[in-house]
Amino acid sequence: MILAGKVLPVLVDSGCEVTLMPKAVVVDAAGNIEVLPSSERLWAANGSEIYITGKATVPLFLDGRCIMTTALISPDVEEVMIGSDWLQAHNYVWNFGQSRHYIDGQATVTLSLKGPIACRLVYVQQGSMLPPRQQIDVPARATLLSPRKCGADWIVDSHQVRPGLYVGRTLLPSAHHDIKVRIVNTTAEPQVLTTGTCLGNLQRVEVLRKPDDDGYMSSAKL
Repeated sequence: MILAGKVLPVLVDSGCEVTLMPKAVVVDAAGNIEVLPSSERLWAANGSEIYITGKATVPLFLDGRCIMTTALISPDVEEVMIGSDWLQAHNYVWNFGQSRHYIDGQATVTLSLKGPIACRLVYVQQGSMLPPRQQIDVPARATLLSPRKCGADWIVDSHQVRPGLYVGRTLLPSAHHDIKVRIVNTTAEPQVLTTGTCLGNLQRVEVLRKPDDDGYMSSAKL
């Protein structure tokens, strides 16, 4: 679909009751979208709440047709998620035999499987001051690819955020808010990480546990 001249990846998720749109998409289309306050609340399958910053009706274009779409706006999702509310409103039909889908009775683009487009990202949730030559756990939040698919274990791998500042490989829980990411400041000066700084992308892992004298020792397998 297209919004404000930009092509958007869209996930059709019939298991989600409402349509969701990333906050970043709305920001990029500033001036074209009016975001209204919303008191609606939404939870992911793991029980953690999905932040909702507002509600908007946006003009999405598909095959030259304008489809007015009402969506909840959230910073917790990476791509537009078309929910069952939208599918019902537009009489959506997926014809698997013909590999086509129909919206409002009209056939649209041929369906194809090209693999995942988006990835889960982790951001600083609360700005932090990092003391010189020390490591601390920074409060962070992660985005979701679907409210129904968030129960696995994930890691953020080691890498440089900027010169002298590094992310340590961190195993994260299934929650996507109020998580902790280990950050190392190797410089001789305090360093500031502002809210919203991207700390990297997440990878799904399998956690292997084997008992030791203290109970359990865990390792992560990619």
